[in-house]
Amino acid sequence: MQLLGQLGVGVTFGRFDFNLRLEQSLTPYTRRFTFDGSTYGYRQQIRQGLATAGFLLYKAKPQPAPGRE
Repeated sequence: MQLLGQLGVGVTFGRFDFNLRLEQSLTPYTRRFTFDGSTYGYRQQIRQGLATAGFLLYKAKPQPAPGRE
């Protein structure tokens, strides 16, 4: 089992959308196995950063609140 964490921020300007995100494993992934009488193992911890940019093809029009027309 592995526990992961995520932290991100995003902003939209008109139809342009920009996001930054950092993902990191909070607990390492470890595996041990035995082969030919010897025990082997490895440990892996994931960390990655993502930067995305997008263009909104469709943007819904805001709807008025009920009773405020």
